[in-house]
Amino acid sequence: MPKPGDIQPFSPQHHIAVQTLHRQLPHKEKYSEPITIDEIAGACGLNRSYLTRIFKHATGYTPQSYLLTYRMKKASALLKDSNESIANIAFLVGYSDAYTFSKAFKRCKELSPTEYRAKHAR
Repeated sequence: MPKPGDIQPFSPQHHIAVQTLHRQLPHKEKYSEPITIDEIAGACGLNRSYLTRIFKHATGYTPQSYLLTYRMKKASALLKDSNESIANIAFLVGYSDAYTFSKAFKRCKELSPTEYRAKHAR
């Protein structure tokens, strides 16, 4: 009998769910929209905590951190390569306001979006 916390092999259906989720999270029509893990779990037909566990097992990231990393990568590129406003970039990568986006960006990149743009602009 497995002990609590032991990682068990997942069924082929769950590997397919992880692969599907891995492809769908950064889909350009989806990553910029507000999305919840409960919605993703429902779409995959899985319990939220189980989805989080199998996704982390398969990718090394929780779904939330994977999506955050992807959004910040896209935001970084927009800050470097465009003249879009911070507020518009926030919206384009899935945030409803510039303040929340700026806090998340600074937490990830250790620079505010304005500082990042000044340092990395082309």
